[in-house]
Amino acid sequence: AYWASTELAAERGAIKNEINQLTEEVDDIVKETSFNNRKLLDGTYTGISYQTGSEPGNRLIFGIDKSHSSQGLDIAEDAVANRVQTASGASVALSKVDKAITTVSKSLQQVGATVSRLNAKSTMLSITLTNSQATRSRIIDADIAMEQLKATQYAILQQSALSQLLQANILPGSVL
Repeated sequence: AYWASTELAAERGAIKNEINQLTEEVDDIVKETSFNNRKLLDGTYTGISYQTGSEPGNRLIFGIDKSHSSQGLDIAEDAVANRVQTASGASVALSKVDKAITTVSKSLQQVGATVSRLNAKSTMLSITLTNSQATRSRIIDADIAMEQLKATQYAILQQSALSQLLQANILPGSVL
């Protein structure tokens, strides 16, 4: 009986240690996940607006308004790890930690999906900008070509007028 209770206590201690490690990892992820020096998962990244196009209404509003820390997810050490003294308590504790990990993973997936969406919009805007610059360049180049054509036309007209003037001056001399 002593061996069984000692073995059971060691197993429960290992489970408690594992839960504590997972809880610390969740807190590390919350502390380390940031964008532009702002924490994403601590509940303070709410209602952030990103301009996604040229019009004022082209905006993407993003936020994560729930804290994902061990306190916010109700998996703090005193709330979960100390429950492992009984089988049902250990089951509840593991269930809470699994739920917390799933919540953090879903939020990170949401961040990843939003980043992908912003990357797609950025690519589209880059293509639009390139096309606009190419169109502008074609218009400016067309105007320059038109001006060169007009300059050539005026040069030809000037040369023909000069030629006619020379011929008009030569004709009276040939009559004499």
